[in-house]
Amino acid sequence: MKLRSILIALSLVLLSACGGLSSQQKEAANKAITSLRKVHAATEVGVNYMQYGQLLIDAKAEVNNAEGALAQGDLRSEIRSAMDAYSDAGQAWGLKIKGSYHIYEKAGPGSELISKYSLPTMDPGDSGSKLLGGQIEIETAIQSIWSTARDHLERAESLMKGIKPPLKNSNTGGLINTHLSKN
Repeated sequence: MKLRSILIALSLVLLSACGGLSSQQKEAANKAITSLRKVHAATEVGVNYMQYGQLLIDAKAEVNNAEGALAQGDLRSEIRSAMDAYSDAGQAWGLKIKGSYHIYEKAGPGSELISKYSLPTMDPGDSGSKLLGGQIEIETAIQSIWSTARDHLERAESLMKGIKPPLKNSNTGGLINTHLSKN
């Protein structure tokens, strides 16, 4: 009985040292994080909209696998949040491709994105768009959302290393120096 207690205690110590993840969970989480790193890298060096879309598809497949393998918790949440932010940035970029220059807090996807990411808006002035509420340039919105995605990705990486990441910031972090292509 005493030996059994010692083995259980030793097992718990080993599990906590490894972050409590099985090898399958670690592998799924690492693959998801790696695919999200590829999306991030593409935003840093410049990528066209079609390439970005393909990177999102690849990342989403890995994130879905990780979500299936991981229990509810900070790691799963950070991976999902990074994926959501990269997808939301893609949605905003799609509007830019269609010729929009702003998103509005009371219309279309802007109504969700502006509040979700605490994006700062400008008053549209006396223009006819006043009914649409505050606005933000799409390019600025995309950069801010990418910054949020990067923050979630960095927290997921810290969790995988067994490091408790800093508290979440307010989504108003610095902008990533990136150039968007309309191709």
